[in-house]
Amino acid sequence: MNTALKGVTKIPESIVRKAGKRIARGRIRRVGIYARVSTNSKAQLHSLAAQVSELTRFIQRRPDWTLADTYLDFDSASGVKARGEFNRMIDDAKNGMLDVIITKSVQRFGRNSEENLVAMRTLVASGVVIYFQVEGISSETPDAELQATLYSALAQADNASRREDRQWGSVRKAQDGTSGLYNRPCYGYTKNTDGVLIIEEEQAKVVREIYRLYLEGKSISGIKKILEERHILSPAGKAKWAVRTIDLILSNEKYYGTIVLFKTVMVGYPHSVKVDNSSGAYREKYCITNGIAAIIDEETYNSVQAEKQRRSSYETDESGKRRKSTRYQSPR
Repeated sequence: MNTALKGVTKIPESIVRKAGKRIARGRIRRVGIYARVSTNSKAQLHSLAAQVSELTRFIQRRPDWTLADTYLDFDSASGVKARGEFNRMIDDAKNGMLDVIITKSVQRFGRNSEENLVAMRTLVASGVVIYFQVEGISSETPDAELQATLYSALAQADNASRREDRQWGSVRKAQDGTSGLYNRPCYGYTKNTDGVLIIEEEQAKVVREIYRLYLEGKSISGIKKILEERHILSPAGKAKWAVRTIDLILSNEKYYGTIVLFKTVMVGYPHSVKVDNSSGAYREKYCITNGIAAIIDEETYNSVQAEKQRRSSYETDESGKRRKSTRYQSPR
């Protein structure tokens, strides 16, 4: 059994036949164009315009078709959740606003085999015909599901291969020190005209103050309150500080001049998730010491890490991570 079909409910043939009858009345069919590109770069926007232009001309050559709407997404298409226009198209189809959906290819429709199949069956059950121009596949043909699934599986495999190539390239650049990630700015730093990270002194003062307050015994929530009372804007330029933001500042080794790459990584495909890679369990980490000017000294940084561990509700030993028997209570 094709793994893409596992767990997917088959639409009853009676519903498919009923849907087919509804769109075979000889009236003008309302057609929706779906087009997608991975990014909003200039080249990709040109590709998007070309897709829409070609599909529009294709519709105009059919006297029984009229363009009802155009749905445009900027997304890698590893899943449908982030594709707002794709979801709007599905909703319009369910609400009887479309008779036909045309897209450039199965790959443009999406690269996740299972989600593509679910979407196709949802559209067919709503009485909508799907047409993939490049492959010449129409959902009206008996083996449309099988053909679309095969093309989708090939596209998914190709995308996974390209993803591995990109990851390999990122690792090689990290190894030879040419990765642009080494010069990625964070709060306290900015780039000069040569693209080199330099200290942004006003923000650096805030970083030093956060470290000082923490070592004096202030909790992260207490530091948050102090910063907001002093009307110091957050890294996002907001009046309110997030506790998570302060915690990350207190954990960033970049502030003592060391840059570490791949502290978090994306794992899994096609449903990728970001995971903590601080132990290096998922991918080897790379670092440059003294790569940028330090805002604090290493001793201060290490003291804060030791204090964070002391205050933590968990401890790690040979048996793994477990909750401490006593809980730290911040005096302020």
